[in-house]
Amino acid sequence: MASLADLVSGMLVQLTNKDQSRASASIYMHENRLIIAEAPVPKGYPAPLIFRQSLGWLDERAQGGPSSIPLP
Repeated sequence: MASLADLVSGMLVQLTNKDQSRASASIYMHENRLIIAEAPVPKGYPAPLIFRQSLGWLDERAQGGPSSIPLP
């Protein structure tokens, strides 16, 4: 599934393993860096909340990412 985090496009992946445990991952490419966030979940546990939250990006001066730039 396609995803957008702070105006950076990426992918969300959710897998169910043979033992019914689940794995969720977010994959983004930002400024030539590959960012992967993953979370395994045992059988019977709720989905990881990290993937229901927002990611943001900071530059080398700790300034906000693309969505913090005002649009004209």
